[in-house]
Amino acid sequence: MTGTHSPPDRERVRQDHAERLYEEARALTPEARLDFIAEACHEDPELRADLMSLLENTEAAEQFFERLAEVVSLPASQEELPPDRTVGRYQIVALIGAGGMGTVYRARDTRLNRDVALKFLPAHLSVTVDAEERLLIEARAAAALEHPNVCTVHEIGETDEGRPFIAMAFYEGKTLK
Repeated sequence: MTGTHSPPDRERVRQDHAERLYEEARALTPEARLDFIAEACHEDPELRADLMSLLENTEAAEQFFERLAEVVSLPASQEELPPDRTVGRYQIVALIGAGGMGTVYRARDTRLNRDVALKFLPAHLSVTVDAEERLLIEARAAAALEHPNVCTVHEIGETDEGRPFIAMAFYEGKTLK
């Protein structure tokens, strides 16, 4: 056996290295990150560009979720949608979970024939026109993230009743709990 890695192993080693660098950079002040990334990636400009993009988009996503928490009021109860209800091009399959930030359903994208997760913001959302525009801008920032450990945002929309939702990739498996 030689000391070289096969292509899949090499990619995994590269990904692990990138994740370590990302975590180290996140622990630094924004000013120190640039020097750290420049030094750590001086021989790999592609890795440098990827890490810089991920760090920039991570900050935008964090701001999005912080502001989202500001505009969402905690509902007294969650209004459950029945299975087979259609919301836009999505058909509700089952409730996945509910909490203070909303309710998440497994749904079927009838146009693309795939399962998605639909997260509905609370029914008692009190948002001004300005806040709605900010929400859209920040949703775009969150959707810009592309990373194996970040859920893909497919669409932001609203029901016929005006209830906002986010359509995201659906992943099978155990909950984070």
